[in-house]
Amino acid sequence: MSSRLSVPIVSVIGVKNSGKTTLIEQLVSTFEKGGYRVGVMKYALREFQIDHEGKDTYRFYHAGAYAVGITSHDKMAVIKRVELPPPLDKILETHFSDADIVLLEGYRGHDCPRICLIVPGKESAESELAQDNKDCPVLRLNVSGQNPNPISPEALGKAADFVRGIIESRRR
Repeated sequence: MSSRLSVPIVSVIGVKNSGKTTLIEQLVSTFEKGGYRVGVMKYALREFQIDHEGKDTYRFYHAGAYAVGITSHDKMAVIKRVELPPPLDKILETHFSDADIVLLEGYRGHDCPRICLIVPGKESAESELAQDNKDCPVLRLNVSGQNPNPISPEALGKAADFVRGIIESRRR
């Protein structure tokens, strides 16, 4: 599935606990400080919860509401029951079209540039992931995979340069 969205998209992939979330968090901070509007979309394999027990929206949803939304002066959220998640392109088009860059975590099947985190001893699993996407650029990034700092400053710099290159190539 190839995205027709005008916003550049980069997927961060790797085995569990390789540092994907940490890298995305650091990239968001880096690009936000540079004046970019960064969107992040994550795919959860298991059920997830973003609401809190006892809050109005939680109560509405658990009473059986099909969809619940909430807005404030500076943010919004919608929780909607779905039989199947909508296609990623539709979600991005609806909610991320005003971003300068969208980073994905957990969408391995999406055809877009990828940053593949390589953890020592687990290279074969990540190499297979990186090769699924032969028509798009792939940055293979060696990381320690150990908390609290799985991503070195050098690795962050390489990832930021890669993302910056993707943004610039879409502007041409």
